[in-house]
Amino acid sequence: CAGAVGLAASRRASAAARRAEGDEGYGASHTSFYTDAVAKDKYDTLEEVLAKSLKDDKLKGMVNELLDACVKITEALRVNLVTVND
Repeated sequence: CAGAVGLAASRRASAAARRAEGDEGYGASHTSFYTDAVAKDKYDTLEEVLAKSLKDDKLKGMVNELLDACVKITEALRVNLVTVND
């Protein structure tokens, strides 16, 4: 049983290595993008954007809650190991 587990782990590692070798952009570089936008001195806050865009206070609360959940998910993905199951 231990031999089978070791063999399976070896196969997964080999498959991951082949994918990485075949794709020059594999990994973090896939998240890069380029723009000609120039940085602003000041950006609107979420509260300012929602005040301009939404009049319904319940909807503003829901949007804030949804974005808070997105922040938590993003932070969790940054600090935790994420593996892809092939």
